[in-house]
Amino acid sequence: MNIVFLMTDQQRNDHVGWSERARIATPHMDRIAEGCAFQRCLTANPLCMPARCALLTGRYTRQIHALQMSGDLNRDIPTYAQALQKAGYTTHAIGKLHFTQTWRWGRGRGRGLNLHGMNEALKQYGFDHLWEACGKQLALSNFCDYGAQLAALGLLDTFREHVASRGPNTVSAADARFTGEPWPFAEELYPDIVIGDKIVDAIRQAPAGPDAKPFFYPGQFSVTSSSL
Repeated sequence: MNIVFLMTDQQRNDHVGWSERARIATPHMDRIAEGCAFQRCLTANPLCMPARCALLTGRYTRQIHALQMSGDLNRDIPTYAQALQKAGYTTHAIGKLHFTQTWRWGRGRGRGLNLHGMNEALKQYGFDHLWEACGKQLALSNFCDYGAQLAALGLLDTFREHVASRGPNTVSAADARFTGEPWPFAEELYPDIVIGDKIVDAIRQAPAGPDAKPFFYPGQFSVTSSSL
């Protein structure tokens, strides 16, 4: 049995079309919800990085010392991706991972982690193949696979200027500054679309036949999109 696990980042329950409190249209998500929808799920931690580490390990964040947005997930802690590898799966990770943040907040542009150069190290969490888009705000400091794709097109600096112009993340949604500015690049370069395309390409390229290994594809999208 193959497994495809798609996850959107920080998506409220009124931001899906099938919800009684829906505020947007998500027709493709609605079709998935026709099979099964869990409406009383709680996160192990309200912060981004600790929550991801809890999902990957199946443990409470206090058990894995991941309580804040800093440090790295200890690579000695078993993950469910490693368990799938042992069970004979070929595992992929595509999208925003954010299991590592060994740099201080407020560091200058491009002075974070070279995630693009850390692919082999990050695979130790249980992934045979890995392609990371670290998210818009993190891309100001980090250099990920998505950033490398933009850099090859000569667009990385312009992309970072666009992200910086939108202002920093805020503690609460009420403090956020929503300007409604359009995406300044080609639509096919929008992070979520690139991630989706990468997932589709990986599935299409998976070996077929009776002797082929089953595959596992976790995909992480950075924002809600009605095109999903």
